[in-house]
Amino acid sequence: MGNPIHCSAEEMVAHLQSAVEDVFQTMLNTMITLIDAGCAEGAPRAALPSGGEPARVQFEAVVPFSGPRNGAVVLQCTAEGAMDIARGLLMLEAGCSVPLEEVQDAIGECANMVSGSLKTRALDPYGVFHLGVPQFGTSSADASRRSAGQLAFRMSEGCAAVEVWMEESAAA
Repeated sequence: MGNPIHCSAEEMVAHLQSAVEDVFQTMLNTMITLIDAGCAEGAPRAALPSGGEPARVQFEAVVPFSGPRNGAVVLQCTAEGAMDIARGLLMLEAGCSVPLEEVQDAIGECANMVSGSLKTRALDPYGVFHLGVPQFGTSSADASRRSAGQLAFRMSEGCAAVEVWMEESAAA
């Protein structure tokens, strides 16, 4: 059957970057700086670059999608990055504390918004796709999936990485 998604890896990364920038700047009112972009295959980042030093991933949300090809959008961030996202979504001032449950909800919602934007830009032109519910801490180490593009960002506080995973073959 072949690959029903005709978007190249470079195009997928460009769509992903636009989706992330729109969500972070428009919906979260959070400024981000792209620090790494790639189409490399492999597992999601075990660490995010932070000022030249690796920073530990503290939060992860995975939004699965299904359609002509199945896959997932993975949002990973440092604790500081997660707090920055939560404050942006909740429209709180810098330095305000956010309870852990609300931080996790914000990460899930952010991943959902990025997934929806990416779906509209890169997936819907090739068929009907459906987004799943965000899952937490379930890194896509599934051997049947490959990275279709990844981006890492520095935020006002902390870092975040967003990656798209696609199954090796078309869905049945």
